[in-house]
Amino acid sequence: MNKEQFASYTSLFRWPNLLLIAFFFIIGNHLILGSIREITESAPSLSNIDFTLFVVDVLIVALAGYWINDYFDLEIDRINQPKRALPSGLVKPSFLIGAILSLVVLGLLVTFYLGFENNKIGWVWLYPLTLLALFFYAKYGKQWGIYGNILVSLFIASLPWLLLLSEWQAWSILKENHIDKYEIYNTIFWAYFILMFTSNICREIAKDAEDMPGDKTANARTFALKKGLKSVKVSLFFGFILVAIVQWGLYYFFSPSMQLLGFSIFISFILINLFTTTLTAEHSNDFKTVSKRLKTLMFVGLIQLALLPGWV
Repeated sequence: MNKEQFASYTSLFRWPNLLLIAFFFIIGNHLILGSIREITESAPSLSNIDFTLFVVDVLIVALAGYWINDYFDLEIDRINQPKRALPSGLVKPSFLIGAILSLVVLGLLVTFYLGFENNKIGWVWLYPLTLLALFFYAKYGKQWGIYGNILVSLFIASLPWLLLLSEWQAWSILKENHIDKYEIYNTIFWAYFILMFTSNICREIAKDAEDMPGDKTANARTFALKKGLKSVKVSLFFGFILVAIVQWGLYYFFSPSMQLLGFSIFISFILINLFTTTLTAEHSNDFKTVSKRLKTLMFVGLIQLALLPGWV
């Protein structure tokens, strides 16, 4: 296996995306949930092993979703992403189906274990429901236009609430007995819901613009194909403005905070760069840079989350 084949094979696992998700849950457990447990004097609902399995379960769902999408987008990716493992022939579709089924079964076993072990069997339904939604998105999402982008972005933006699910009892105690802290934390969670949703939907729209050549051959009805690049740019501009408003709103909420001021300025520079890059984009391939920089923006946002002055 040469270097190019190795890169194609490893890209199948979307390791940067999975690392971002894992990083979020690690930060969340130690800082956010740890702070909530300390305030409410609550013991962890999940042991260290069970929380690790909980994160693994989330990663399994994410990876299964990526692979299901890869399977249904095979013909499109032969044009848009010909060097990827599946369209290049490095991985056979039959092998990918087997890998998906193995992941789904493994995730189901982990889900049932966590449900029974922690007396939360009522939450087990989230696993098949999420996988079913991802399956229908992968199979039909190219025909849903902006609604498909909204669905995926809602999944990403729900990660903070999924994190809270593991300590819902402590969260309820916080709301009942520490309303001042609860209001701070609730504001942060909703602010990050908006930031994560907006950043991701911008990235989905940019990716649709980038994938226009292959999507067109498949008669897809993505937002970029239906509305054109001008509407893509306008939508992205509105998204960048909303991120800036929420980001500076967080700063003023915690003012004075030098670390938040620094992050707000840095994120503003990223947004300005995104504005100029989007403004000068003329072809679908130009939006690849926009998509990559939006991922950078999301990573910076996670670093900021770890340093928010609210976790005290």
